[in-house]
Amino acid sequence: MYFLKSIRPFNLFIIVITQYLLQHAIIIPLFYATGLTPALNDLQFFLLVIDTILIAASGYVINDIADEETDKLNGKLKKGFDGRKAKIWYALLVISSMLIALYLALSIDHIALFILNPLAIILLYLYSRYFKKMPLIGNLVIGVFCAFVTGILWFAERDAYNQMPLKSEVLHEFFTITLGAYMIFGFIITVYREIVKDIEDIKGDKASNHNTLPISWGLEKSKIVALFYGITLLLLQLLWLFFDPIQLNTNSQYFFVLLVIIPTIISLICLSRSKRSKDFWLTSQIIKGIMATGLIYIIFINIS
Repeated sequence: MYFLKSIRPFNLFIIVITQYLLQHAIIIPLFYATGLTPALNDLQFFLLVIDTILIAASGYVINDIADEETDKLNGKLKKGFDGRKAKIWYALLVISSMLIALYLALSIDHIALFILNPLAIILLYLYSRYFKKMPLIGNLVIGVFCAFVTGILWFAERDAYNQMPLKSEVLHEFFTITLGAYMIFGFIITVYREIVKDIEDIKGDKASNHNTLPISWGLEKSKIVALFYGITLLLLQLLWLFFDPIQLNTNSQYFFVLLVIIPTIISLICLSRSKRSKDFWLTSQIIKGIMATGLIYIIFINIS
């Protein structure tokens, strides 16, 4: 039970849904529309997704190991936690991830795909040990990793992507704008939520001598920084809606307004009024919901 809780099944599920939706609703249809063949077949893509969630799971486990004392103070220590067993799980996750990445890189003759694997693992390790204790740095690192979830698909298929302009400039631009938008969305909304979570956990972080943003800058200034990211997210959403870079249909516009833009506005209102830990928890959950609806929105993007 500890292992299941430690790897955050819901978060891993979100990663799986993100990559499968992007691959099968955006990337593959665009390649087929331009007469190009994806680098990854179904099995190889499945292994890439497994590799990504193994990397993420290893990050969660090493984070639990590093945060044992903090989680005790915040009342978030998972039942059945055992430091020694957690280290064994971490080692197994990392080794499995490396082996899958190596197989993938060799099978598609794309060694750079393997190099990204240890870089991501090292980055998450450094985050759990050092970066998360620094003002804003840790939040930005997690934002980069969330952008990586989309970016790794783009990177794996970069050969076919580079051929797209020869087939269709319009579809090449569609690909670039759509995946680029999801990378930016993932980065900004993750940083937004991570700052709110740091404010929520300020008591335990302070007792553990972490120097997170709210501890270093204070509650009110941290709220301003979080509001900055939330407002930036909202402004980008409005630009996407009004400038319509990929010619949205009416249904997708309605969905975007009702289930992405309006909840973002609600999260900003809740954040501006938040004063207690449970208030910030509620804001964090609203932002988490926006992440989910932002993914569902992929289904409404019409490729034609």
